[in-house]
Amino acid sequence: MLEVLLGVIIGGLIGSVIPAINTYTNHVQWKKDRTAETYREKIHGLNEIYSTINKDLLLNNIETMEQTMAKIIHRCPQRITDSYNEYIQNPPEEKNKKSEYNLRFKARIAAVMELTIKEIENKIEKLYSD
Repeated sequence: MLEVLLGVIIGGLIGSVIPAINTYTNHVQWKKDRTAETYREKIHGLNEIYSTINKDLLLNNIETMEQTMAKIIHRCPQRITDSYNEYIQNPPEEKNKKSEYNLRFKARIAAVMELTIKEIENKIEKLYSD
């Protein structure tokens, strides 16, 4: 009788290990997928911000750019905010240098955005390589 009871208990323990392991691995995978989705949403948001900034710079409309940056500055990486502050505080004196200045600022913004997006993509890759 004791052997039967012991057999049932051991069988029950063995039978419950597999579902517990499956539940744990599914949870870990779900967590990775959710984190990757959050990173992808962040990339999408950064691309939207960059396209807005790019459009405003193409128009050379600093007033529109200031309004746009005021709305989205909390979503930009700190490096973008620093570049923008430098851009606003040090405007070119001469009219003919303004377009060159805007072009350099646009190139700096593009480089920082690409760097930020690449860092996020690397986080996604690292997430799944573990």
